[in-house]
Amino acid sequence: MKNFKSNRSQQLASNKNKTSIHNSNPNIDNKNEVKNGFGILKWEDNSTFIGIFENSKANGIGKLFHIDGFVYEGYFIKNKANGYGLLYSKDNTLSHSSSEYEGEWLNDNQEGIGIETEADSSEYRGQFKEGDKNGIGKFEWYNG
Repeated sequence: MKNFKSNRSQQLASNKNKTSIHNSNPNIDNKNEVKNGFGILKWEDNSTFIGIFENSKANGIGKLFHIDGFVYEGYFIKNKANGYGLLYSKDNTLSHSSSEYEGEWLNDNQEGIGIETEADSSEYRGQFKEGDKNGIGKFEWYNG
């Protein structure tokens, strides 16, 4: 898992293929589609964002359920994962080719201190820079 970029934040920024916006906040203007406050944004492919919007962007705490089976749960700033967050598979299990990450994010990249757990339960705890393991850290292989 190098980074979060793929098309997750691009999809958040895009209004294309959006199927519905549900909100429980009177500050959301559906006529002009300016979203402020809590809401749910769903795309035709069933990717879904649930969380806080500011000026129609994910801004604050939220959860993005992506079509590839991953969920990002944490903080967003202007549609990008920023601050503390967790990226994991939707069914809470790791598939053969996936890993999960818990830690700090900057502009959709793992940045700062975090823990990445591989599908075989091997684990890296340490520093990340621009989505890569970089700096001081410890890698423990599953077999010891």
